[in-house]
Amino acid sequence: MRHRPRSLATSGEARVAIAIGYAGAYRTYRNELAYAREMAMRVGADHHEYLITAGDVVLFLPHMVQLQDEPIGDPVCVPLFYVSKLARDHGVVVCQLGEGADELFIGYPSWIEALKRQRWNDVPMPSTMNVTASRKNTTATATLTRSDAMNM
Repeated sequence: MRHRPRSLATSGEARVAIAIGYAGAYRTYRNELAYAREMAMRVGADHHEYLITAGDVVLFLPHMVQLQDEPIGDPVCVPLFYVSKLARDHGVVVCQLGEGADELFIGYPSWIEALKRQRWNDVPMPSTMNVTASRKNTTATATLTRSDAMNM
């Protein structure tokens, strides 16, 4: 069996850190490559990174259709493809990805907005707006009167 570097390595093996970012500044994206570099340095990993451009995304789209098992439009497949490609280009064949912490720690602005909207469910509503279907397959409609709207 030939020795190949892995993204997570046991003692004595090469450690490789792969990080992906986006070229340019976007309101919904914060570049965290500096943290990735620092972490790689702390664990003594050989760090590699790539900045995805809009052109990369356009070039990847035809491949995305071929590579997906089902017709999905999840944008996370773009950086996932590029992190896998970068890892493979550096000889990494076994890789552990770190994804999902943004959701856990409410890292996206859209998640904070969703949480704020969710809290509106706790606000008491006028009785004419309270729509509850008491039985299965029952369609309920709400009528908002002018006085209810004025009191909101």
